[in-house]
Amino acid sequence: MSPLPCFSSLLSAAVLVFCSCCLVHHASATFSTKEAYPTQDAPTSSLELNDDNCLAVHLDLVARHGTRYPASSSDDFDELEAKFVSLKDFLPATGPLSWVRSWTNPFLAAESGQLALRGEKEHYGIAKRFLSRLPSLIGSQYYTPINFTIMSSAKPRCLQSASSFAFGLFEGAGSLGDAQFQPVAISSRDLEHDPLMRFYDMCPLYKQGVKKNPAAYEEYTKFFSGPEMRGVASRVSARLGVPANRQLTSVAVLVMFKVFAFEVAVLNNTRWSGVFTADDGEVLEYAMDLKKYYRNGYGHDINWQISCPLVDAVLDTMEDVIKAAVGRLDDGKPRIEARSVFRFGHAETIIPLLCYMGLFHDKEPLRADNFQRQRSRMFRGSDMAPFGGNVGFVLYHCPQGSSLDPKSDVFPLFSVK
Repeated sequence: MSPLPCFSSLLSAAVLVFCSCCLVHHASATFSTKEAYPTQDAPTSSLELNDDNCLAVHLDLVARHGTRYPASSSDDFDELEAKFVSLKDFLPATGPLSWVRSWTNPFLAAESGQLALRGEKEHYGIAKRFLSRLPSLIGSQYYTPINFTIMSSAKPRCLQSASSFAFGLFEGAGSLGDAQFQPVAISSRDLEHDPLMRFYDMCPLYKQGVKKNPAAYEEYTKFFSGPEMRGVASRVSARLGVPANRQLTSVAVLVMFKVFAFEVAVLNNTRWSGVFTADDGEVLEYAMDLKKYYRNGYGHDINWQISCPLVDAVLDTMEDVIKAAVGRLDDGKPRIEARSVFRFGHAETIIPLLCYMGLFHDKEPLRADNFQRQRSRMFRGSDMAPFGGNVGFVLYHCPQGSSLDPKSDVFPLFSVK
């Protein structure tokens, strides 16, 4: 499952593979794929390879949509609100957790699954950082739908993410109005017939064998009813004053943890941190990662194999760029218009792609019985596909004599934001 065989057929090129948030190691538990995109104030590293006299000629970026409002979980949130009402007499009346007594679902049904303001800002900021990291490729190009191809899942949150990214990329570079707005073309396909951004919806074997098959999630189910989850439910219940005969279930506690995740990501509210300890969070994060592992990751080979159309599309575009340059080089400098492709999808798009390339692969599979050994695991939804998470491929033209082998060099760069 190494990426090297996939790219070794590319001629006269070096390919750099990067994941934009992979080096962000979290000191405490995070929220798996419900984690907001990490930010920092430090300057981002350049993706130019000036020391090797290599010129970036192509970028292909696959990104998840930005931070969104809760979708299917909203009904669970309403049920949690009703649960707290039924437990009101037991919940703290004073102290730092007294707010739980009057907690109500802060998310509206009309907002379900929609891109949040933070998600818009995430992709706007990501675009700005790409401008600073690849100025010779992106900053020097004027917009045409050929120079910059933008495609998206038909989900509104993905289309809005693409639009936010495009605004960041071309802000002030157009000719409309005082803001010099640049309109861009964003293409999408029908939700049920999108082989690139939603390939998981087009494979009957995957849908029947994994997605809709409870047996495919056996390890997740066992962990969910196991001692670690029961321990979290017991500790959280005690912390909130809920008696043993009314103890919160593992289901209710996981819903609370998801509320915590969305309140942090969307509302920047951390009040739930008093309800969960770091150890509680690690257990709940592992439960969420286990489900992703068996639904989209290494748990079943078909999970990542179905991303093949997307991998083919990335490689085919690179081949087209290379073929267009053959015979039209002068002094080692390409005489073609650099082409960039930006693709916007889902966590279910990003995770299989990363697994196809063999990244974040633990030697020991994630299971219900090895939580302690997996506390330092590589497979983490918060590292692989947080909101706004992305993986990209930069194609370089390297002249003869450079330190890179222009016929076969593929190397990963895991860079922070």
